[in-house]
Amino acid sequence: MNLEGDSPERATAPVTFARRKSVIEALCEAYARDQLTVEELEDRLDRANRVRSHAELDALLDPLYLSGWPAEPASGSLPAPSEGGGGLPAHAGEVPNRQLVVGIWSGATRLGRWVPPRRLTAVAVQGGVELDFREAALAPGVYDVRATAVMGGIQIIVPPGLSLDTSGFALMGGFQESPEGSPPPAPDGPVLRIRGFALMGGVDVDVRLPGESATEAKRRRRRERRKGR
Repeated sequence: MNLEGDSPERATAPVTFARRKSVIEALCEAYARDQLTVEELEDRLDRANRVRSHAELDALLDPLYLSGWPAEPASGSLPAPSEGGGGLPAHAGEVPNRQLVVGIWSGATRLGRWVPPRRLTAVAVQGGVELDFREAALAPGVYDVRATAVMGGIQIIVPPGLSLDTSGFALMGGFQESPEGSPPPAPDGPVLRIRGFALMGGVDVDVRLPGESATEAKRRRRRERRKGR
């Protein structure tokens, strides 16, 4: 597919880091929009890391262009993925139904006081993503979190008392759930439904008190187990 005229200069020019990263971000966004399955995403991410020409990178996006994906962002890259803690929206109507958080060769976080969307897709590609729900504003109902780690890691931190529905699959990686139990869903309470996939990476779901570190949480659980004996 000829996206930019495939000039001789472009055909022979080396693929830049920024160009490769923008294509990977486009693939992750397509996955979040259900234009790609997790298997298709894995395959294209692997090829995006290995190809050496612009034509090969363009070929990875061909079906996405056919379904209306923009050819090349004017700025040379896609809009930045969600990183860092976010403030509360001015109006409830501003809360998105969907959101994508991506860590590509870097890190992305959502923490502090923030409003999660009803469906959140987190993708870590040779990088890391942290989703901290301990201070998140959660309304009643189900929140879907789809976590995909490809040679990267995703950590999901939730407070005690939050109802969880978790399942995952790992291939040459790990999907780890917190040893703490989860209360049954309340009719008027929020439920976090987490679906994880790790390929040579990891997805970790941990229950912690507000402000509690991973080490402090382990110590607390040990003390609680000793008291329960």
